[in-house]
Amino acid sequence: MVIHEVVSREEGNTKMKRDEILADLWTYVGANRAKLANFARHRSLLSKVAAYRSAAALQVGGTLVQLEKLAADLDEPRERVATPLLSHEASVPLEVHIMTLRKGVERLNEGRGRAKRKEEQILKRILEGPQYPELGRALVAVWRKYLSV
Repeated sequence: MVIHEVVSREEGNTKMKRDEILADLWTYVGANRAKLANFARHRSLLSKVAAYRSAAALQVGGTLVQLEKLAADLDEPRERVATPLLSHEASVPLEVHIMTLRKGVERLNEGRGRAKRKEEQILKRILEGPQYPELGRALVAVWRKYLSV
């Protein structure tokens, strides 16, 4: 039984080596150029995907920084309003609270507008990219789906 396993393993190795030699010969003759060109295109596409992934990671990092800044900006007005209530001191006039909240809302709207313009620029760059327009459309579809969630 052991001898049978060794013989069948050797036959398998011999068949694999023979197949490798035939594949190398086939490539040398040039019979599978279309297949090799297809592999080269796929490799190129994968490198582009890696580049897009790196760019997306940078964008996500920048978005996280903006969101943290936004959270800090929201904490400031909340603390201003809550501090007089906690200390039981003379309260701040209502007009001051309203003005502070309006300024905070204006800053939030400005930040949202900047983020929207930046997003549109990025999507435009992807859509108008010279290579792999189908990849650009797919990325935009994924990005829009992500934004709608």
